[in-house]
Amino acid sequence: MKSFYAVLDCQSFSECPPSLQHLAIRSFCEQHNGEVSFYTCEDPLSLPYGVLEDQLPEIETDGLCFFTTQQCIQEGFDFPFLERLLPRWSVGFARENVWVTKENYKEVRPWLWREGHRE
Repeated sequence: MKSFYAVLDCQSFSECPPSLQHLAIRSFCEQHNGEVSFYTCEDPLSLPYGVLEDQLPEIETDGLCFFTTQQCIQEGFDFPFLERLLPRWSVGFARENVWVTKENYKEVRPWLWREGHRE
């Protein structure tokens, strides 16, 4: 069974509390033959990725699973951040039901770009 590192979205706690985010991420990871082994949460004031960036060297899981793509949008989707992750991990977005790997990145990239430019 694969192990995944979950990243909750603090900015959306008012619309989706942590308990529901946990359920969504856990279910999504189970669909991909895995389980959540660790989790973290980004404080909106630490963005971009202050907490996660510090933890990356220590993360020994098969992938990272964000609650939503919105966590990776600054001024559009943050492709440089995703590209730093992909050599080592697969990356999931539970709310959108999308899993990104080195193998499918080119195929998924246009969809991620559109997500980053939604009005």
